[in-house]
Amino acid sequence: MKSLINYLEFFMLRKFIYFLSLSLILISCATVPPQVNEFQANPERIEEGSKTTIYWNVIGADEVSIEGIGSNLMPIGSKEIVLDRTTTFKMLAKKGNEIDKYQILKSAIINKQQIFADYNGYHREMCPHILGTKNGITHCLFYQFGGQSSSGPVLPSSPKNWKCLEVDKLTNVVAVDGEWFTYDNYSSLTQTCIESIDVEVEIQVKK
Repeated sequence: MKSLINYLEFFMLRKFIYFLSLSLILISCATVPPQVNEFQANPERIEEGSKTTIYWNVIGADEVSIEGIGSNLMPIGSKEIVLDRTTTFKMLAKKGNEIDKYQILKSAIINKQQIFADYNGYHREMCPHILGTKNGITHCLFYQFGGQSSSGPVLPSSPKNWKCLEVDKLTNVVAVDGEWFTYDNYSSLTQTCIESIDVEVEIQVKK
């Protein structure tokens, strides 16, 4: 399976919303990846409360979804929307069977990669630290640095950002190269998330 995640981001300044950036994340496996020919907004600059239209064109995907617009979308389409606040549109294009989530997490720990995933209805951006089992259930200990959480907004660089999540409940799991996030209390953290550890990240302790 290969999956693509595109971000279409807007930020608000005074009375206007400006088109900010469009980025692409590609996760490779054996199959040919989907091709994103278009993912944009027109107009790119609107007044608060005005309309813009999101356009997308994807070739070779088994599933296309855009956060804020819908899931199981046609590969080519458009949607007119009204924006009155800062908004991020995330497109996910999938092809083929899902890669084993456990192997994605294990590789991400070894290579110090970020993990983007959904959990209990919230999109989360995290760095995995420990993978293993507790009471026969597979868990992963993450440090969440972005996205959303059931407890409210994620505050960057907070010692409370540790998350113990069940691997089977994670969806749309992708590994991403980027800055590695942890917290200074990790070396002294008494974790109760995992009893039988399979793999743990290597952290160099400053002397």
